[in-house]
Amino acid sequence: MFVSALNFGPFDNGHIMVGLTNGELLAFDLLTLERLENTMVFPELSPVTGIAFDPTHTIFVSAQNGSVVSLSPLNRAKNYLYVDMGDQIFCTLEVSRRKQLQEHQVGFHHLQTQSGVCCV
Repeated sequence: MFVSALNFGPFDNGHIMVGLTNGELLAFDLLTLERLENTMVFPELSPVTGIAFDPTHTIFVSAQNGSVVSLSPLNRAKNYLYVDMGDQIFCTLEVSRRKQLQEHQVGFHHLQTQSGVCCV
């Protein structure tokens, strides 16, 4: 298997997302390069051809066969708040999450799959 798609995001605190030719999606931590998640997005072994992000942290993954899958975010132990300070200055604040929220948001959660949609 080989890398067939690569993207980083969303925002400046995102993950490195790697799509493989066997239909698998991998997520790596930006700073440590630790593998955070891997999932078989396209079990029919269709290569991942595109990875895009929605500002709400939804990940859209497209395949060579025209399928598109949207995934919810990875487990986030922290929330991030983006603040516009004015004069083209922006600030990212890190906000801790409560443990009970973390336990319900582990890994990818498939939201929707469509076939015949143009690649992302």
